[in-house]
Amino acid sequence: MTIRNLFAILFVSSLSLLSLPVAALPSFARQTNQECSTCHIGSFGPQLTPYGMKFKIGGYTETNVSDAPLIPLSGMALAGFTNTNANQLPPPSGFSSNNNVALIQASAFVAGKLYDNLGTFAQVTYDGVDRTFHMDTVDIRYAKELTLFEQDLTMGVSLNNNPTAQDPFNSAPAWRFPFAVSSGTLAPTPGGGLGATPVIDGMLAGRAFGLTAYSFLDNGLYVEFGGYMPSSSKYQVATGAVPDASQLGEGLTGFAPYWRLAYLKDMKKSMFTAGFFGMKGNLRAILNPIGHSDQFMDWGFDGNYQYLGTREHVFALGGAYTHESITWGQTYDPAALGLAQNPTATLQEIRLNSSYHYAKTYGATVSFFDILGSSDAQYYQTNLGYSSDRPNSNGLIYQLDWTPFGKENSWGAYYANLRLGAQFTAYNKFNGSSTGASGYNTAFIFAWTAF
Repeated sequence: MTIRNLFAILFVSSLSLLSLPVAALPSFARQTNQECSTCHIGSFGPQLTPYGMKFKIGGYTETNVSDAPLIPLSGMALAGFTNTNANQLPPPSGFSSNNNVALIQASAFVAGKLYDNLGTFAQVTYDGVDRTFHMDTVDIRYAKELTLFEQDLTMGVSLNNNPTAQDPFNSAPAWRFPFAVSSGTLAPTPGGGLGATPVIDGMLAGRAFGLTAYSFLDNGLYVEFGGYMPSSSKYQVATGAVPDASQLGEGLTGFAPYWRLAYLKDMKKSMFTAGFFGMKGNLRAILNPIGHSDQFMDWGFDGNYQYLGTREHVFALGGAYTHESITWGQTYDPAALGLAQNPTATLQEIRLNSSYHYAKTYGATVSFFDILGSSDAQYYQTNLGYSSDRPNSNGLIYQLDWTPFGKENSWGAYYANLRLGAQFTAYNKFNGSSTGASGYNTAFIFAWTAF
C-alpha cells in the first residue's frame, strides 16, 4: 500500500465517521482533561480501570473541555530490540538471523468524540518489519445514557472489524496482555491456522465487519449481542488485512453471531469483573471454495480483579478460558481439500496474568499461557508443519516497564506519553513439542510512545 493510499483510507474513514493493544491515547486525555492513569493501569496500555471501561462503554464521548478538536487525532510508535534464543535460519528478509533492532509499528488514530453520542477508535498502522500498511482496529460507537428504575443505563451499538475489539474488559482476546510485542517475523509465535488458535482470537481481524448492540446497567450487568459478516477479498487486500490475494486463506461465509455477558462491580478502591463470551460461524477457503464449509464454535469465560487503593500501589489479576469446537467440512472431505485426518477437532486456550504498578509509573507483570488441541497428524504435521500431531504450546511471559509521563503534572501532560520496557517469553512447549521449544524464547526491549 502506498502513502497516497494510506491518506486516502484515513480521509475516507474520517468522512464516513462524521457522516453517520492500543496505548493510552493522548486524544482521550485531552478530551476528558484526565491524566492517562485515570483510565489506564500504569498510565499506559490497554489495561483499563473501571473509569476507562465506562468511558469505552459510553462511546468514547465523555468530555470535560469546551475546545476539543473536531477530529480527535493521535499517533503511536513502538520500536525495540529482539533476541531469540536460537537464530532464525534463513534470516527474516532485510534483517539478521538474530539481535534485530526495528520499528515494530507506527499508527495514526482518529480516537474520541466526533459528535454528541458518536465516538470512535480507528487505527491505521505501518508495520516497520514487513514494511506494509494496513487498516488496524476500528470501533465506531453510538451510545446513549438512560435511566432504568432510578439506575444509570447505557445503551449503544458498535461497528467494528475484529471480534472482541469492542470489548471493554481486559481479558478479551483483542486487549489482553502482552500489550507490546515484537514482530512475529523477528520472533516466531505459536499458531498457524484454524484449529491452532481460536477463531475469536484474532483470525478475523480486519477481515470481517461486525455490528453489535449492548447495554450496561451502571455498576452491574453488561449484555452485548450481534454478529459479523465477511469483508470482500478486494477490501482485504486493499486495506492490508492480507499481503496479497494468494494469501486470503479461509474466511467467513454468511452471518456469524457473537455474544457477551459480563458483570462489573466497581467498589472505588477495588473492582472485579466476571463474564462469558462466544461466537459461532462457518469458514471456507476463499480461493478454493469447494465442498461444505468448516464450522466453528468458540465460547469462553473470563474475569478480572483490581486493587486500586489510592493509586499508589495497584494490583491486578486477570484471565480467560476459551474453548473451540470444529466440524471440518472441506478441510476433511477428500473430494475437497482433504487436509485433516479426523472430521472434528477441539482447542482450548488458557491465559492468566498478574501485575503490580507503583506510583502510576513502575510496573511488573507475569503471564501464563497454554494452548491444548486434539490430535490430528495429517492436519498439523502435514498441513501446518508442526513437530507433532497436536498444536500444544505453553509458557510464561515476564515484563518490567517504566512509564515516566502520562500523569497530571508530568512533562508533556495530555500531549505525550512513553513506556520503556523489558519483556521475556519462555516457552515450555512450542507448536506441539518440548524439544527445541526453548530456542523460541524471546527477549524484547522496547520503547512505546503515544502522542
